[in-house]
Amino acid sequence: SALDRVEPLRYCLGLIRLPDTSPTLSVLENGVAGTSVVKEYDGMGSYIRVEGSFDEYRSALSSNFKNNLRKAKNKISRLPDVKTVFLSGAEATAKGLQLFLEVEASGWKGQGGSAILMSSSLSAFYGKIVERLAELGWLEWHFLQTQGKVIAGQFAAKMGSTLIVMKIGYDESYGWCSPGNYLFEHTVERAFASGDTDEIDCLTDMPWHRNWKMKQRDYHNLWIYPRRPIPLIFGAFGRRIKNALRKTPGLRPLYHGLRGSAKGERS
Repeated sequence: SALDRVEPLRYCLGLIRLPDTSPTLSVLENGVAGTSVVKEYDGMGSYIRVEGSFDEYRSALSSNFKNNLRKAKNKISRLPDVKTVFLSGAEATAKGLQLFLEVEASGWKGQGGSAILMSSSLSAFYGKIVERLAELGWLEWHFLQTQGKVIAGQFAAKMGSTLIVMKIGYDESYGWCSPGNYLFEHTVERAFASGDTDEIDCLTDMPWHRNWKMKQRDYHNLWIYPRRPIPLIFGAFGRRIKNALRKTPGLRPLYHGLRGSAKGERS
């Protein structure tokens, strides 16, 4: 109703990457009056259930990975004045964004031009998100420092009992001591010790998640089109066709060829 008042002639409302546990999916299962709702599978996301003790969780990791973590800890201990800094509540402010963006851009993302700092529009986008999260008291910054220099960072949000790790980055010149893994291990240990966290949500599905024995769940996009000719013909109808193509094995190559148009609409 609010959206109708603000944008009565909107083309589409997209709700992106909702986990299968989201109440939004069940609420909109039967649609919304005056609209056509298209549900679209969007891959999997990884998470850690914070249950039992940290020692129990860590013992379930592979011996090889635990050995790598031990080696990383030994190497990092040789760095001068190492500190792991967790900022939350009033301590987590928008000022931390620049520190995070700089460390994220220090590696392959910066070299490849995909770092947030390389795009003025992305920087502005994340700047607004950070400001809003800080206002709500949900923002968190996690940093690993040596002599005050950030060599690994995590942009996170604590929403209820869930810690969401939204972005990670590390200085690749320190890759020899695995600062990202070192920081993430301390993040998991902190979550187990907090008593108020029952899940660490990493949102996406990445190969490095396997090392941490993360669980996975399905994610979906919801596309809500007003019942008007243009949104229905060029939006809802096209998406339903793409979804049907994706589910038909012999037609999957055609689906992947058409997928780019959907991404363009999303942007």
